[in-house]
Amino acid sequence: MSSFSMLGFATNTSHHLLRSLDHFNACVSPAEAISIDELLNSPMTQKMLSTKIENKQFQLLFDASSIPNRSRLMSASSNLAAFWLSVIPSPGLNLHLDTAEFQTALKWWLGIDMFGGSRYNGDVVSRHNQLTNAFFESCRQAGVGGQMEVGRGLGRDERRTRPADVLVPNWDLGKPAAFDLTVASPLNQSILNEACVTPGSSARVSEQRKHASNDVKCSELGWSCIPLAVETYGCWGAEARLHLSRLASRLAARLNCSKSHATSTLYGRLNLVLVRANARALLSRAYGVGSDIQLNYRHGGDVVARHNHLRDIFANFCRRAHLSVRVEVGYGLARDHVNSRPADVLVQGWDREKPAAFDVTVASPLTPVTLNNASTSVGAAAAELRKHVANDTRCQELGWTCIPLAVETYGNWGMEAQSVFSCLTSLLAIGQAILKPKMLGDIYGHLNMSLVRSVARAIMGRENVRIG
Repeated sequence: MSSFSMLGFATNTSHHLLRSLDHFNACVSPAEAISIDELLNSPMTQKMLSTKIENKQFQLLFDASSIPNRSRLMSASSNLAAFWLSVIPSPGLNLHLDTAEFQTALKWWLGIDMFGGSRYNGDVVSRHNQLTNAFFESCRQAGVGGQMEVGRGLGRDERRTRPADVLVPNWDLGKPAAFDLTVASPLNQSILNEACVTPGSSARVSEQRKHASNDVKCSELGWSCIPLAVETYGCWGAEARLHLSRLASRLAARLNCSKSHATSTLYGRLNLVLVRANARALLSRAYGVGSDIQLNYRHGGDVVARHNHLRDIFANFCRRAHLSVRVEVGYGLARDHVNSRPADVLVQGWDREKPAAFDVTVASPLTPVTLNNASTSVGAAAAELRKHVANDTRCQELGWTCIPLAVETYGNWGMEAQSVFSCLTSLLAIGQAILKPKMLGDIYGHLNMSLVRSVARAIMGRENVRIG
């Protein structure tokens, strides 16, 4: 008696089932083909059957691809890499892609030939900083205290590779952990042949490089060196997965949710930030200098990196003056307000105990409007006015004072910024027993060096070199 008869199947039903099974087995690899007895005795879900077909389709695509595309496929198809696609868009949490970014990200994800900037341009720095900020925010949500960019006080040689992008105390058996984020390309020629066979190869090499660079200095400081390496397509290294799993456990306990949900949220946030930074880099490179799209796309990686560096330097000087500082305040506002947050740096008790919302902006003196005006810093003055028009009302609603810090691309600061730096100099000089002229020179020196360096890197990055 056949299996069909034993289970009560009619003859015509068994015929259709056999035909369907033959068609299914033709769509999968021989190793994953199933027999009628397996199907009847061990029922399979739709997902299990679909996975077998998708595995065969992936293998056909992989076999027909070039070595660089095989490396891309291995990285992009790795576990957790595609979590950014499941993130619920939320401008209020800065977890969203605009139309241009989403289209560009998908084209790049699919392997359509697009180009990026040089290795040391603003796009790369911006991507690193955004990932660091996202990881730090996740640590904060999980109730894990931490400090960012620890190592600036070390010697000159060490400062170039700071031991900790994020330093978390009491991470592993009470020992501080120095997390160092790094992004690697699976399309690098030195790892290409291995990356097209083993997913995560490039991330593994980056982890080894970080250990070689930072283990000794971290050991001297009593820290654990933990590299968080991710490939440009979202494949995380083994050490990153281990410690992000621990962070997800703490996040789940803090948010009272399942670990799987916390894991999805954590990787979704990090990989969305990664993909968005890549998309913005590609958008800022895809068109020649002077084209309408190049000029109008506000979120190019160079612009973001330049802004963030100036913001962070100003915030650090405020901290040195023992002021209470918060960075990028305004993410929780309504959607229309997100793109122009009231405060890049919010300082408590600045003006008669009233919080001050400092908004950093860079303006060009070479626009058609400013070129016809011979006045000094007219570009900065116009930028100050724009910021007041955009932010004064909502800052008043929040009880803040709106103070734009406007600077022209050649280093001329607006009048309001000059007044702020003068006040900040007085606070720093008192606390550190330094003459005011020297302290004022330090403030302008740090800010303008960062400004000029960012502009130089942006110009260098106009060469069309792959970002991975």
